[in-house]
Amino acid sequence: MKKLDLLSIAIQAAEIGGRVLQDRLRTRRQVRLKGFRDIVTDADVAAQDAIAAHLQAKAPTVGLIGEEDLGQDWLAGRGRLPSPMWVIDPLDGTTNYARGFPVFAVSIGLLDERRRPVLGVVLDPNRQELFYAAAGRGAWLKTATGRARRLSVSAESDLGMAIVGTGFPRDPEAIRRAVTALEHLASNCQKIRALGSAALNLAYVAAGRLDAVYMLGVKAWDVVGGIALIEEAGGHARGPEGGIWHPDDAGVLASNAKLYSRVRRLLTR
Repeated sequence: MKKLDLLSIAIQAAEIGGRVLQDRLRTRRQVRLKGFRDIVTDADVAAQDAIAAHLQAKAPTVGLIGEEDLGQDWLAGRGRLPSPMWVIDPLDGTTNYARGFPVFAVSIGLLDERRRPVLGVVLDPNRQELFYAAAGRGAWLKTATGRARRLSVSAESDLGMAIVGTGFPRDPEAIRRAVTALEHLASNCQKIRALGSAALNLAYVAAGRLDAVYMLGVKAWDVVGGIALIEEAGGHARGPEGGIWHPDDAGVLASNAKLYSRVRRLLTR
C-alpha cells in the first residue's frame, strides 16, 4: 500500500476520533487515574477504539500502538519492526479535555520498519485544523474553509525573538530537569508557551507559530505525528539530548533549522 493511501486513511481515522471527542465533550466525563499524575477519560478509550477500528479495517497489514494499552510492547528494543506501525494518541491533552480547557488534539503517526516517523496527522477538532504530512510529500494544514496550504517552519534566526513551546513532565526528577532547562531558555528567548498538548506544540513548530519546542516526559504516541510534520516542514526534531529521535526517548527537542544548533548548545550547556 502506498504512503499516499496510508495518509488518507490516517486523516479519515483522525476525523473519526475527533468527532468522538467533540460528541463526548458535551456530556459528563468519566475520569480515572491510571498512573502517577496520569488520568484517562472515557473519551480517550472511545476515540482510540474508533480510530483503531478504522485503521485495522482499511490497512490490516499495518500494526497498531496506542496510548491506552494497545500494542505498546512493540516500542521496546531497537531492532526492526515486523511491519510499519500506527502510533495513536486518541486524545493528546487529556487533562485539558477533562477540565473543559479547549486545547487538545488527536495524533496519529506512522513508524516504518526502522522505527522512523514517516507520516503524521494532528487534528485540532475545536479549531477545525488538520495538520498532515508524509515523507517526501511536505507538510500541510487544512482548515474549516476546506483549503490546504503547505507548511513551513519559521524563518526566525534570533533566539531572543523566538517563542518556545514546552510541557511539564510528571516525574519529580524530570520536572527538575525541565525547569532547569526552561530557566536557560526563558533567559534567552522572547517567550515560553505551555499548551498542554505535545502534539499541538509540534504541529505549531511545523506551522511556524512556535520557533522551537523542548519537552521531557513525553511518549512516542505524543510525538510521532508531530515529528513527521516538522521534518517535512523543513525543521529538525530530535531526542532531548539532540541525538536522532527514537521511540524509547522520553523527550523531544525540535525547532526550525536556523535555531536548532543554538537551542541545542544552550540546553546541553
